[in-house]
Amino acid sequence: MHDIAKDKEKTDTLIKKVISNKDENKLLTDYETKSNELKKSLSKSILDVFQLQTDIENLQLQLKEKGDKKGVETEIQRLNTKIQELSINATITQQDLETYQNLLKEIIEKEQLIRQSDNDLFYLSTIINKSIIDAYYINELDDLSSSIKSSITDAFNKFSTDINANWIKYIESINETIKIQKQEYKTQIENIKSSDLYKKGTQYYSNNKELNDIQNKLKEENNKLQGIKGFEKKLNQFDSRKNAAIAQIITDHNSYKSNAQSLVQSLKIEYEGVKIEPYIDFQQQKQQDFLESRMYKDSTERKKIISDFNTNYKEQLSTQVTDFLNKALKNELKFIAGNNAENVVKELFTTNWFDISFELFYQNDIFSEMSQGKQAFVILKLLLEFSTKECPIMIDQPEDSLDNRAIYNELVQYLRAKKKKRQIILVTHNPNVVVSADAENVIVANQNGKNSLNKDNIKFQYLNGSLENTMQKDDGISTVLESQGIREHVCEILEGGKEAFENREKKYGFKK
Repeated sequence: MHDIAKDKEKTDTLIKKVISNKDENKLLTDYETKSNELKKSLSKSILDVFQLQTDIENLQLQLKEKGDKKGVETEIQRLNTKIQELSINATITQQDLETYQNLLKEIIEKEQLIRQSDNDLFYLSTIINKSIIDAYYINELDDLSSSIKSSITDAFNKFSTDINANWIKYIESINETIKIQKQEYKTQIENIKSSDLYKKGTQYYSNNKELNDIQNKLKEENNKLQGIKGFEKKLNQFDSRKNAAIAQIITDHNSYKSNAQSLVQSLKIEYEGVKIEPYIDFQQQKQQDFLESRMYKDSTERKKIISDFNTNYKEQLSTQVTDFLNKALKNELKFIAGNNAENVVKELFTTNWFDISFELFYQNDIFSEMSQGKQAFVILKLLLEFSTKECPIMIDQPEDSLDNRAIYNELVQYLRAKKKKRQIILVTHNPNVVVSADAENVIVANQNGKNSLNKDNIKFQYLNGSLENTMQKDDGISTVLESQGIREHVCEILEGGKEAFENREKKYGFKK
């Protein structure tokens, strides 16, 4: 009991075991279930964020190779101006030329849409036969009975087949829509090219080499601009998905703390004067050790990153998580060999740093401020009062854990009340406990020795009976146990001897 009382982790483990036998255990199990679900969600979101970051960096490199958007737009403006200058004296009107330029631009846009349609069709062909049902959790049903597991697995397979069939049907319908739209774009391009104005403009430029060269250059620049815009659109989409995943990480990680706060407010247990109250124990040192074991501290700035995060994490959780994650994604953090940004972020943010600890109260005293003897007695009450078992209780040498005050003021009274509900078997070298608690049956043990003989020299021998069993010591009997009654054995061992025994008789009303 002393070992448990002086070890906070062992005390909390015992309290959780106590709660597991109570209705309140559902609060704990629900809390643990939510924590496990958050860990899975966080793992997925963190994986998504780092993959999206890689995709974004690759797109940025490709976009850089496409050229500078502002420079391309400036070149298009210059070429249009040049075309207008060369067309002043043309046989075709300026208005018709402008209309022709718009038709060319429309053709470029339609061709871009056709390429996008081809890209969409290719992508859809890669996912149409992929299952959209995640069977991961089906592999976590090992604790279920075989019949239930088989039933759930069969149902899952049937639902998966139905859902995947609908998925394929849906993708096929999207494919058909894209094909129809693609054909419409082609038809629109053909209509434009067959129009009189387009033919007139094409003929005009074919007859004018300089204008034709400029027109081809303008077409190239417009294609380049459309390509840049396409990459920008993808970048914006990837960036939006990344920001959504980051927001989900912050929300989920915040939920560790909010779930702990909710549990602390809801979980309260009191029985026979012992109160159990949970509280949130922020594992600050554990978190600091984690960071220092994975991140370099080779500069004042890096030391400050760790210190600021660890110091401000509890009160500024969202801000610290956001800042740390963004630094990790931008490669602004330096990790010790064997670690990288993704695995450190995953470990850091899937860990619940808000542990649930418990405080005990007894007779308006806080457990941590009690004497060791009283702490040990409270542990004993936890073991017994909160137990739903009805089997006999065996207590081995309680005097080793309790001081005399706790024995007389707490343990004795407790045993006298508790023995009415459950059988108590007590092993003790202190007969004060036996007498004061009014034991119904006393077993006296003796080890065979030169001055303490047992019958037939048996190494260990026992004599049992009630405290009312009395027989004056007979010096003519050589064996220790048979030489006197139970009461006399107790008096012989009891501090204070017979007088102390009689005083206790008067105090507790024992009868001879």
